[in-house]
Amino acid sequence: MNREEKLKAYDQFFVNSLAGKEFMESLSKMIDSAHKSAEDSPELARDYTQHARGIRQVKEHIDGVMTQIKKGQPMSE
Repeated sequence: MNREEKLKAYDQFFVNSLAGKEFMESLSKMIDSAHKSAEDSPELARDYTQHARGIRQVKEHIDGVMTQIKKGQPMSE
C-alpha cells in the first residue's frame, strides 16, 4: 500500500466514519483511564503509565500517517 492509498484509507475511516471517530475517542478515554489508575494505585503507576504510552503511540501513528508535510507527502508510511 503506498502513502497516498494509506492516507486516503485512514482519512476515510478515522476522520469520516462514525466507527473511526468512536475508535479515536475510545483511545483517548483509555489513556485518561490509565493515568487515573496510575494516580489511584501508586504501586502500579509505572505499569499504567506504560499502558497509556502504548495507546498514545497508536494515536501518534494514525495522526502521523494523516499529517501532510509542505510538499504534500504524508510524514510516515
